[in-house]
Amino acid sequence: MAVSTKRIAKNTTFLYLRMILVMLVSLYTVRLTLSVLGVEDYGIYSAVGGVVAALSSLSAVLSGASQRFYSIELGNEKSARIHIIFYTMIKVYLLVLLFILLVGGSVGLWFVCNYLNLPLERANVAYVIYITSLFAFLSGLMASPFQGLIIAKEDMGIYAYVSIIEVFLKLSLVALLNYIEYDKLILYGVLLMLSQMIVSLIYVSITFCKYKEIRVR
Repeated sequence: MAVSTKRIAKNTTFLYLRMILVMLVSLYTVRLTLSVLGVEDYGIYSAVGGVVAALSSLSAVLSGASQRFYSIELGNEKSARIHIIFYTMIKVYLLVLLFILLVGGSVGLWFVCNYLNLPLERANVAYVIYITSLFAFLSGLMASPFQGLIIAKEDMGIYAYVSIIEVFLKLSLVALLNYIEYDKLILYGVLLMLSQMIVSLIYVSITFCKYKEIRVR
């Protein structure tokens, strides 16, 4: 009981620290991004990226579902099927990813091209931003079953550390834009996509290294 109480207190502390740091760094990052990109480019990114962000509810639903299945299985001490559930989740996420890629690459791009009121001289840039935002979202989506397992295992310290790394990574790439002479909006979209891929790779690496029960054929 004492061990359980200590673990709850530890996880709660990690989550509160994560929330405070992420909120403060994110607020400063938004301010810095607006300053670097300018009002027009920031508005383009918000409008185009908002089309992809509309799918975030789907990611939240899938992540919650995977955590529920993990938690039920982990609560059953006599069962050792966590690897079966894990790889089933991977297959489901791959199917969802393929569906979103097909719909987002066709219907979503058509919507951006025909219904968003974008400056004509920045239309091609907006298309690049849409593609990079889509791939960033898909990369984060594929990390969800790994992230869900970490949360189900109650390793909130790992979750907090990776979240903090993510926000500081985004802050760093925004600061980097000041020193590169290129279209800052395109560069911002590409760097955000790469940062999301790095974070997803961190989740995948930690999961396979830490949890031996999923390292089965």
